[in-house]
Amino acid sequence: MNKTTIVLGESWPHTRAKTALLAATGEVVRGMGPRGATLKNIAKLAQVTEPAIFRHFDGVDGLFDVLCSVTTMYSTFLINQAKASKNTGLALLEEYFLSKMETITADKEFAAFICQPEPIFADYPDLKKKISAMRAEENKLIASAVKEAKSKGQLLASADPDFVILLYTGLEHSIYNEWQKNINAFNPAKEAAKLWKNFRSLVAKGDAPSARHTPIEPQPYGKEKNTGKAAKTGTAKPSGAKTASKTAGKAVAKPAGKASAKPAAKTTAKAPAKSAKKPAPAKKK
Repeated sequence: MNKTTIVLGESWPHTRAKTALLAATGEVVRGMGPRGATLKNIAKLAQVTEPAIFRHFDGVDGLFDVLCSVTTMYSTFLINQAKASKNTGLALLEEYFLSKMETITADKEFAAFICQPEPIFADYPDLKKKISAMRAEENKLIASAVKEAKSKGQLLASADPDFVILLYTGLEHSIYNEWQKNINAFNPAKEAAKLWKNFRSLVAKGDAPSARHTPIEPQPYGKEKNTGKAAKTGTAKPSGAKTASKTAGKAVAKPAGKASAKPAAKTTAKAPAKSAKKPAPAKKK
């Protein structure tokens, strides 16, 4: 699997080789569940040998350990993305929702870990604790946005904040489950705006503000691995440019040198000769 772009861009810490194995594991988990993530299935999808996996990870357990960190990275990215926006209340929740749908669509290999990580890490007590802490931060953001929307009068009078939170959580799960039925027939990113509009009509007033949202696009990653080559190329070009400029300088300097250097040489040569002859007769007198 050759994944060349990722939503996290250059903040993604893994090499292309490691990413291929992580992505293959994600695809296996998405299609077969966590128990389907065997070395055999992962190696087959990644098109590598089973021993090759051990060159990068400590077997399946090592892969899951790293994927737990990957899950946290995505969650932190989405939370920070929402907080950094100028949206508030219901618009902030919309920003978070749209960004999440775009993220799981762009990086579908990790969608199961982003949307439903709890059952994946159920057999790993330590990782399960990390996921619980991550989920608590996400729930905190959602609850804060809904309560702010309520305090600003953006929600319907009949919309209880706890019910809105429950409804939103159900919306996310429903979208993911529907997507998994046919991964190619449903696009969460393209359907997100319409689905949000339906959700909004159930809980919000008509004049509640909408999110000012910039769509998330996956970015190239792993450029640091080519910095050596890039540096050489980068230094080679300037040196070539310097050589060219020196050559150009010489080309410009030569005509000037021929025009000015020769007269100067003749002038300096004749001047001392004439001055040397004049004092001589003075001494004879």
